[in-house]
Amino acid sequence: MFKNAGVITFYDNEQNFLYFSNYLEGFLNLQCKFQWKSAEDSKRINMDKIPKGIMVFSYKKNREELIFCIDTNDTPFVHEYSLSQSNIYFKVNKHKNLEYAENVHSCSPCFPVSGVNRSAALRHALFNYLSKKRSKEQIKLRLKHLYHSPSEAFYRQLRTKQNKYSVFFVTGLYPEAVHNEHNEFRYELVRALKKNVGSYTNSKIGLVANDNTEKRFSDMLVPRVKVKQHLINMAESKVNVYVRGVHDCISFKFPQIMAMGGVALGQKVYTEGAHINKIPRKDDLFSFESIEEIVKSVAKVLNNEDLMSSVGTANSKYYDDSLSVIATVQDMLNLLNKNF
Repeated sequence: MFKNAGVITFYDNEQNFLYFSNYLEGFLNLQCKFQWKSAEDSKRINMDKIPKGIMVFSYKKNREELIFCIDTNDTPFVHEYSLSQSNIYFKVNKHKNLEYAENVHSCSPCFPVSGVNRSAALRHALFNYLSKKRSKEQIKLRLKHLYHSPSEAFYRQLRTKQNKYSVFFVTGLYPEAVHNEHNEFRYELVRALKKNVGSYTNSKIGLVANDNTEKRFSDMLVPRVKVKQHLINMAESKVNVYVRGVHDCISFKFPQIMAMGGVALGQKVYTEGAHINKIPRKDDLFSFESIEEIVKSVAKVLNNEDLMSSVGTANSKYYDDSLSVIATVQDMLNLLNKNF
């Protein structure tokens, strides 16, 4: 039991498991007093006004109650109603170039993970849907996300994988026209990597298509593989190339690479927070903006075996200390306890 913990209640408003599973897994593993209720059970907040991507909790201790939320949305902006109702507002993509209210705090990034308490999470989730007679499609979606999300133990097991590939950069394309700039950057980066580091043995570099993928990207497309195989391929690569997500957000790939002790380099990380400042060799490996800079850095790191070994070890420790499901919720509870 976490020292000085009260009772935490999560109000389930049908969020996507992919974006909040690591936080719930952390609370469940921490073995604090945790309740999972439907959105309709919230007495203080109108949950109909809470958008997707924001989780709402209450934290009761010593007859006092705090409301806190976790905003996992890609955009760096806060949701005003959610902020107005929260004592503490945790923001995944809190950008260092913007000003925020005093009660807005950064938190570790979200990524899909399940674990020893997956059965408990599944039981709670399905109970909510079945009790409210939700659609079968929604139930199937939650089942899919729960059973296809790797466990934290799976990520850590990948730390022992032997390298088969030199460079890994297999990434998706966004379907909306508003993201054309991101798609163009990824396409040109894939082309440059194939041209300049393609001579390294067995690199995995390419784009994964979606239904709206433009034909002009077709020469760089690669087949889609299952999630766990995708992660294995990443773990078996000497260097992973990282790019930011939409709105310059931090992507799933970042904590995934750290969890498996992989070596990564790429674009600058624009989000802020104590966990960001602790990224091993951040200024050396996550300081690039141009395609040319990234390609040159990949070639440089590939030729430095000592650097790759030390960074991989450092990234494993960084994940365990700062991004793991336990470390993430412990940081949240430490801050919450200071507000009673």
